Amino acid sequence: MIVFSGATHPAPLWLDRLAPGGELLLPLTDDNWRGFLLRATRGRDGHPGRIVLPHARRQNTFAATSIGAVGIFPCAGARDDVAAERLHATLAAVFGIAYEDIPIQALHRGDPDPDAMDRVWYHGPGFWLEQRESKSSA
Repeated sequence: MIVFSGATHPAPLWLDRLAPGGELLLPLTDDNWRGFLLRATRGRDGHPGRIVLPHARRQNTFAATSIGAVGIFPCAGARDDVAAERLHATLAAVFGIAYEDIPIQALHRGDPDPDAMDRVWYHGPGFWLEQRESKSSA
């Protein structure tokens, strides 16, 4: 599924409709219409791929990567002003790196659990992106 306008968050219906192995390509953009192209992949049999999770969480977790930088007009109905400001600040913190190197590994539906806050790279309405471990700690 490809979205051709910038959003601060994926619509729940888009994630619901992904078949096993299906991908969502979504321009995740801030209030300046700039951001990155997010690729979220539903794992086969509800499993998100390399990420090992309890069965109950698998349906709400997708493997995630950044494909690269994007600038595109906004998507009506998939924008949130507070989330756009938060995304702008998050992107400013990684200024200077190639957007395909954005350190994310998974998209989770819902709000992050309090014990997951140290793994949150960005969160918007109804979802959050989990940062991947740095190569130095792996």
